[in-house]
Amino acid sequence: MNKQTDELMAQHDFEFERMLDIEPLRNCFQDYLISIHNEEPLCLLIELEKYISFVGSPARYKAAKDIIENFIVVGAPKEVNISNKSREEAILKFAASSTSQCDAEMFSNLRIAVYMEMKEDCFVGFLTSSHLLKHVQKNLKKDKNYLSKIGTPKPVTSVPQLPIVPQGDLRFFIDFTTPEIVDIDFDRIMARIEKEDDWDTFISAKGYTRSVSKNTVDGYKVAKDEMCFQCDHEEVFNVAKCSEYSDLIDAAVKIKYDYYQFIDNDKYRSVATNNTTRFPYPMSERYNPCVTAAKTLPNGDILVACKSVDKLDIPYNDKHVRTKNFSGWLFQKLEEGTCKYTFVVVFDLGGFMTPKIMNSLMSFQKSTVYDVINDVLKERKSIGIRGPDTDHPIYKSLLYHKSKQL
Repeated sequence: MNKQTDELMAQHDFEFERMLDIEPLRNCFQDYLISIHNEEPLCLLIELEKYISFVGSPARYKAAKDIIENFIVVGAPKEVNISNKSREEAILKFAASSTSQCDAEMFSNLRIAVYMEMKEDCFVGFLTSSHLLKHVQKNLKKDKNYLSKIGTPKPVTSVPQLPIVPQGDLRFFIDFTTPEIVDIDFDRIMARIEKEDDWDTFISAKGYTRSVSKNTVDGYKVAKDEMCFQCDHEEVFNVAKCSEYSDLIDAAVKIKYDYYQFIDNDKYRSVATNNTTRFPYPMSERYNPCVTAAKTLPNGDILVACKSVDKLDIPYNDKHVRTKNFSGWLFQKLEEGTCKYTFVVVFDLGGFMTPKIMNSLMSFQKSTVYDVINDVLKERKSIGIRGPDTDHPIYKSLLYHKSKQL
């Protein structure tokens, strides 16, 4: 039943505006927000709608005061995750108002910002959630045409959509798709990043152990033989300085590898690293997303390789929200030309790293991302790791974006 419902839902487009207008669907959306600990934006949007409906400055002023105190000021009971610019604008406008003069359009910009934040972030997750699936299943039993009432059937086309494949000798699939974003996405995320004090270390652990079965022991023998490369390495560079927001700090990456240690026993051969990592956005130890390499290439491209692309996450209301598409949001915003520095590629190494691969990634002789990736693929193949394969997760998760010359 789930598969059948999924297929029917895939044949329809769903609009955020329409969802808010249908009360049962809006309630389902609210349940989803509660499940991800992010119900505040919808609560605020409801209060902002009420604010507009009030007649007379005294009533509006009282409602505005409640909105500011409950949602806007830092540390508020239901503080929403909005940009500093939007937050300060709302507070200043309220400070300039009074019981005798309180504009009905005081929060118009704030309302748009909150609305877009939910539409471009929360609504995307809701469309693939079990909450919506169960809601649709329940209502389809009562009304077989329910999907056409809450969504719009997609046009049927006989022309298949082919994936974009890069030119050159790269033989693997690259996923160019990233979710559509607006300024509020970038503004909101960077505002959260800005609050982190002096980029404290988010991952600082001893004895990260990666174990492999004996059938790949030759791979680690190669790794052990290649231990001659420099293990202590520091690479610091600016990643995202946004000219639109003068108060943003220069996000910096600092990675230090202290040592590699190889351990043998009856069942496993493993490599343990003792490292301290600073990355330009917070990452949670809960998912153990060990950063493995980062550097600026001679042509200005920035390369980052990490254990799992989909394990990048950001802090939200003292909780960590796992955000698979965060790198996609940032890439697209940077590619628009807003930022001076541009990430070029982040790809998933599947948790596997050898010193030779590390050396290739950090090599100053490599001039382009293509050169580096080809080296990685060759090294993986040489030690028995599966080579280029369009169905392998390592290639599915790879995001590539050209640098934009400003």
